[in-house]
Amino acid sequence: MPFPPALKKCNNLHHVLTMCCRYVRNTTARAFAVVASALGIPALLPFLKAVCQSKKSWQARHTGIKIIQQTAILMGCAVLPHLRQMVDIIEGGLKDDQQKVKTITAVTLAALAEASSPYGIEAFDNVLRQIWLGTRQQRGKVLAAYLKAVGFLIPLMQPDHAKYGPRHLNQNRLLLQITQPLGTSPMK
Repeated sequence: MPFPPALKKCNNLHHVLTMCCRYVRNTTARAFAVVASALGIPALLPFLKAVCQSKKSWQARHTGIKIIQQTAILMGCAVLPHLRQMVDIIEGGLKDDQQKVKTITAVTLAALAEASSPYGIEAFDNVLRQIWLGTRQQRGKVLAAYLKAVGFLIPLMQPDHAKYGPRHLNQNRLLLQITQPLGTSPMK
């Protein structure tokens, strides 16, 4: 599917997506979220897929995933019709070599879960296992991001499914104790 005319100019912004300065990339992500709001999410999805799956630059992948996060924050429940596509686009970030890409992917999944709450758990089917396993394998900031994602995904689940999470989370009490000092509120 070719890019819409308005997005052809976005292709010329490759150097902005790959800049080393995180402030420029964050501002770019916010600007693209506004573009998604104006043009509609479907218009941006082919561009986001290409950016998030870039093999050349981890900064481009990071910025693409950040655009999806900012879109979820800006548009809220309007992401629901496109939720599965957005999750599929960023899924590869959970397996990325760069810790920053893993972190932003988990935080973005949390933002998407929060925006789609209380619906949309089916859209996260492909990443649930990776997130659960990541809570055992990751450390530091990446672990905090994975726990945040779990904290926002659990309320989307049916109660009988939510209790089958990893045993080491001690039926979500430990999760609540860990994430509250981090400034998040996983249980609403």
